[in-house]
Amino acid sequence: MGKRNVDFWTTRLVSVYLVCCLLLSSIFTPQAYAQTTPPVVNFNCNAVGFKVQIAPINPTQIPAFSQSAVNCMAWQTFIALNWKANPQNPGQPDPTATAEQFGDPADSTDPVVWESYKDVSDVFRPNPVKSWKSPQLLPESFRQFKNIADLTPTSNFGFKPLTATSKFADGPDFILDETTQAFTNSWLTAQNQSLTFYEIRLNQDEYEYITQNNLTSPQAQQSCATGNAGLNLPSGSADSDCANNSANYGSDGAIEIKAAWVELKDSSLYPKYKISQAIIKGPNDPEPRQATMGLVGLHIIHKVSNGKQFVWATFEHVDNAPTPNDINNGNLKPSYTYYNHACDPQTDRYQCKFNYQPQPCNAGQQSGCDPYTAPVQVVRLNPIPSPSASLNRAVWSTITQVNPDSVFQNYQLIDTIWPNASSPIPPGATTPLNDGNPQSGTPNNYVANTTMETYLQQTVIPPTNQGGCLSCHVLAPIASPTKLGTKARVLLSLPKETLRQTQSNAPLASDYSFVFSQAQAIAKNIQPKLQEVGSSN
Repeated sequence: MGKRNVDFWTTRLVSVYLVCCLLLSSIFTPQAYAQTTPPVVNFNCNAVGFKVQIAPINPTQIPAFSQSAVNCMAWQTFIALNWKANPQNPGQPDPTATAEQFGDPADSTDPVVWESYKDVSDVFRPNPVKSWKSPQLLPESFRQFKNIADLTPTSNFGFKPLTATSKFADGPDFILDETTQAFTNSWLTAQNQSLTFYEIRLNQDEYEYITQNNLTSPQAQQSCATGNAGLNLPSGSADSDCANNSANYGSDGAIEIKAAWVELKDSSLYPKYKISQAIIKGPNDPEPRQATMGLVGLHIIHKVSNGKQFVWATFEHVDNAPTPNDINNGNLKPSYTYYNHACDPQTDRYQCKFNYQPQPCNAGQQSGCDPYTAPVQVVRLNPIPSPSASLNRAVWSTITQVNPDSVFQNYQLIDTIWPNASSPIPPGATTPLNDGNPQSGTPNNYVANTTMETYLQQTVIPPTNQGGCLSCHVLAPIASPTKLGTKARVLLSLPKETLRQTQSNAPLASDYSFVFSQAQAIAKNIQPKLQEVGSSN
């Protein structure tokens, strides 16, 4: 072969290599990490140049519009966000951590990347935290307790508070009731009689968008939603502020996390869970206390440039609950967090009924309501789709090869929902928003996490008449300066109340996020009204 031909093919090969590098850099957010050649999962993601890696590489685009590709994206995001956090740089992975350390039980109490995100209670409060690196504070409602001076930060990032005190009754500290599941006003009690606690966190891209546009007040949100760009959370590319000026909030795009935790009273379970130290306050606790919590569920929603309706992924611990087929076929694990093999209908509070929804006490009610300590017999009604199950097995195999003790081999992808017809939100958009023709591996998009949608696993939600997170979030409004927000209303009534308010008032939309409705002060005397199901506006 002549020198000219050699030079020609050398040039072509170099060009192909550079194109591949550019393609990968557009899909992933590059991070510095210690492992130079990360382990790769042996699975066909049906996306050119995309493989799941045991590395803190956070995807910033949908790699291909197929269920396999989006599932791979979800697992890659899970790995990146559960990497050990950089103690000096919240929201970023520890550059010294290796793949062998991913989920190592010896490090399992160390905060991971998403745990260093901002808790929503720090963002929407009377004096919101203005610096991303500021340590997390305790909720305003904790000030009433005498032992508050004795509480110490649970990590380098400050406090990790999980409280069952309803913030609807605590005036300016208006955040979600962290033991109440969305749209049901019910709680979930594990078989060890511990409540399930919840937290919501925002990544830096979303935090910067909210704080730079001063969206912590209802008035500012309304101005933004009706502005030249509307209220559009960043997607990591070609973003703008509310006035449609070009703005850079980061390259990841907005990410919201909702996590479900349960207290682990048996220390022998620690090696099987991602665990964290948290300050908790349950309904039966006289004051806040520190506890060891195990992660049982994780929602990840991620807005990317080619997924304006977000990618919705949900993960669970493998020991949460069985399916009806598991029960009928005797294919049961030795134990479950939310299911009791030996449940006795004669002694069980709920007669061993599957997914029985506990009934809260209304204001002044002394009987006929359920105790927080009664376990719920949870069953997964929708089996994990085969595309998710096959990917789970492949990822577990790779994790086990890298570190056979990793706690993350005990977590599974349930499913993902993603928009097949992504479209931006126009200025002045009202609810319900366009759902982007959502796709998933589950019929009717009944994508449900047994720890967060226990009682809504097969619920059709209008106006989309489908299941899943997105069906609810198309109704997410901005905060109202004069009325109780939709999120609060549906937490303590029924989904039809949400629809009624949406149809009658057509509130301005908040880009599929309910966190914005928390930007309001709720008077102390509103708690009794919250207990009135279907109360008038």
